[in-house]
Amino acid sequence: MLKTENGYHLPQIREPNNLAIYPGGYHLTQVTINEALNSLSLLGGSAGRKTRYDSDKQLTRLIGQVSDLKGFLNLDDGGYLAQNLNSLYSYLTERLLEVRSSSAKASLVEIDNLLREIRKATSAMPLDVYR
Repeated sequence: MLKTENGYHLPQIREPNNLAIYPGGYHLTQVTINEALNSLSLLGGSAGRKTRYDSDKQLTRLIGQVSDLKGFLNLDDGGYLAQNLNSLYSYLTERLLEVRSSSAKASLVEIDNLLREIRKATSAMPLDVYR
């Protein structure tokens, strides 16, 4: 389920021949990536100011956002691009789980860079990829 700006939950919809499988594909992809980057910046800046509980809570939120991005993909009809994004989102999740166990700042920088590249690439995709 996805939460909209108004707080409503939307089911994920699978439609044939779509890379993005949810209503408003382009917009929601960009919003989710931006939210993930915001969560990441809050997580990276929380050292020393927040409790371990707050950091874990933010990290859990970030893992959920990456999971949402992964769930948006149509692996049946999305082809090579969807498969690559799926693998990349799995890698990001693994790195985030490593951060949970070790608090590695280098991992946060890598995750930030990858999310920014994904945002840049998805922004450059033709909108018909999302239909």
